Order: sequence, then C-alpha cells, then structure tokens
Amino acid sequence: MTLLYYKNVMFIFGKTIFMINGIYDILCASSIALNVSPLNRIHLNMFVDAYNVDRCYLMTCILMWGLLRMSNIDNLIRLSYIFEVLFFYYYLCSSAVYFNKTMFVIVSSIILGLSVGNI
Repeated sequence: MTLLYYKNVMFIFGKTIFMINGIYDILCASSIALNVSPLNRIHLNMFVDAYNVDRCYLMTCILMWGLLRMSNIDNLIRLSYIFEVLFFYYYLCSSAVYFNKTMFVIVSSIILGLSVGNI
C-alpha cells in the first residue's frame, strides 16, 4: 500500500468523525427541544442546576455546532469547536457546570479542532 492510500483513508476517516459528531449534535439539540430522553440529559447533566438552564440557548448553540460540522468546510468545522470551547469555558468560569464533565468536552473539542485539516 502506498502512502497516498493511507492519506486518503485517514482523510475519509477524519471527515466521517466530524460528520458523525455533527449528526450527534443535531440529535442532541432536537432532543432538548422536544424534551426526549436520554439524549437531552447528556448536555443538561453537565450543568449544576439543570432545571435553570436556558434550554433554548443551549439547543441553538448545539444545533449551530452540528450544522457547522456537517458543512464539510474545514474552517467552519474548526470554528464550531472553538465556539464550543469558549461556550463551556465561560460556564466553567462561572461555576455553572461540573468541572470533570466540562473539561472532557473542552479538551476533546480542542483536540478535534486542532485535527481539522490535519487528519
């Protein structure tokens, strides 16, 4: 197998990961809007007071991230991960979210954001 073959496989694999993550975000946003468990609990359980979370704002942000990730445009995908990091960093600084869950999202978003275009 040639190096070009492996680069093509990794390119397709990387684009697939971002597409799956986009679909997952859209499903989570829809479940928050429709109040369907268990997908709506995944993001809401990150918040210390899940009942006082502005669900409309959270759903809109998650939907935006999902749509940007499905755009298949590297800069928009990268931007969606930057927005996600900034969103959860803000709530982490205001002690509105649980530290461990939020740090997992922040670190994984940084890693995925940095890997856009490099996979």
